[in-house]
Amino acid sequence: MSRLLFDCPTKVLFGLFVCLLGLGCCRALHASPLPAPQLTIESKQTDEGRQSIIYRMTVTPAAEPVPALRHRLMVMPHETKPGNYATYYLRSHGENSVQGHIDLLDDLFGKNEAYEQLNIPLAEMDMEKLKQFDKSFEAYVKNHLRRATLCRDTDWGLEEEDLRGVETYEFLLPSVQNTRSVSRMLALRARIAIAEGRYEDAIETFKMNLKLARTVSEMKFLVADLVGIAEVGIGNQALADLIAAKDSPNLYWAIAEIPNPCIDIRDAMQLEMSLMLRLFPDLEDAETAVRSKEEWNRVYRNMFKGLHEFRELGVGSSFPEIGLLTVPLALTSYSAAKDRLIERGMSRDDVEKMAVGQVLMIDTRHEILLLANDLEKSLYVPAEARKAFENAVEDRLYTDQRFENLGRAIGSMLLPATYQIRSAQLRIESELRAFQVVEAIRMHVADTGELPKTIDEIKIVPVPLNPGTGKKFVYWLDGDTAVIDIPFSDGYHLAFRFMIQVAK
Repeated sequence: MSRLLFDCPTKVLFGLFVCLLGLGCCRALHASPLPAPQLTIESKQTDEGRQSIIYRMTVTPAAEPVPALRHRLMVMPHETKPGNYATYYLRSHGENSVQGHIDLLDDLFGKNEAYEQLNIPLAEMDMEKLKQFDKSFEAYVKNHLRRATLCRDTDWGLEEEDLRGVETYEFLLPSVQNTRSVSRMLALRARIAIAEGRYEDAIETFKMNLKLARTVSEMKFLVADLVGIAEVGIGNQALADLIAAKDSPNLYWAIAEIPNPCIDIRDAMQLEMSLMLRLFPDLEDAETAVRSKEEWNRVYRNMFKGLHEFRELGVGSSFPEIGLLTVPLALTSYSAAKDRLIERGMSRDDVEKMAVGQVLMIDTRHEILLLANDLEKSLYVPAEARKAFENAVEDRLYTDQRFENLGRAIGSMLLPATYQIRSAQLRIESELRAFQVVEAIRMHVADTGELPKTIDEIKIVPVPLNPGTGKKFVYWLDGDTAVIDIPFSDGYHLAFRFMIQVAK
């Protein structure tokens, strides 16, 4: 996986996965039924490293707004203005205004302690200190974020598609990481507004956060997508507070308006899967280049040397056995590589005339493309069908012979960790659609006076499907509690349960 984000030598992408899987806050649960509209969240980690999240919500009935889309979480096309989002955002860093607000929070709460205010019930927040921050932060919102949110275009000027060789790994995007701090500050701002009953201000803040997350993800880097996903997750946490707040507006249609998927990882996935060839540019023209036998063998040895150098820099560091891969061991695949080229349509005479290095280079390129294309298939099928495609690729990668096949060895180091990325993406989609179901329930209660006994009883609006299965959410009524369940079997490392009561 390429180091495309941080200034420090990276293994951080894998750490980012851990952070993404821990996006759910861990708010203390009350033992007794919740007496008033509010929310608590519990996050648990299983022995297998999977995450289970329980939302306990006490809500008030809420009919459909009039007009239905009175509240919006997305910017309407006619509201946009000419301008580049990236320009406004990057300029804010030049003026040091982001760091200034981070420093203020540190002064008010202690180093890195302010964001704990996101993880506690609204009633327990330190409103006096938070209001000091919010008053200061308003200038940043006014001068940068409000204007950026309405910008019609985004151009980060990165030219990601043109990166080759070691620059694909060493390309740095330090400003991207700072967007997560901005997202957290927006979430704090939204929670302050919710606690004070200023729901319209909270909705405006959610709109800015969604725009920030989706704009960051327009960079064609998986780490940028992961940051965008994290930012949507941060916003979702506060959005749940709004849904559970007393007499809050129904956001069913506002959530329905959010694109699905909210963060589209397709472009970054496609570019990342081409990384294996772009890291070793000599592979790109392996089938067409004209070289002497000596040159072919030298190019192959240099690529092999580069493979180990990339590993020493951190690429593929989770595969320590790569260090056991040697030229003599890789050459044992020469005979099998010749057979594969012939099976793919090359004449035996032409293959036998090739230099050893040329055969291995062409075979390596073919194997990389086969792996990348097989993995790319998973982009174009529903979520419930993706696991089979991803598992098939993993089965090909993790065989006893992979270090006798340089293409698979490179693939095991550099193919994106799609399982974790899918899991993170599916998490925020599951949360958003589950929130929409909660809003359908609130609408149903406002219409009928009672919780639905089954999900099919909800007729007032269409109930969205579970993004992980393409089927109805698992739902049941347990006394005075409506339960929406998203088990581990629906979504990789994630499990959710929403337990909903109606305020008395």
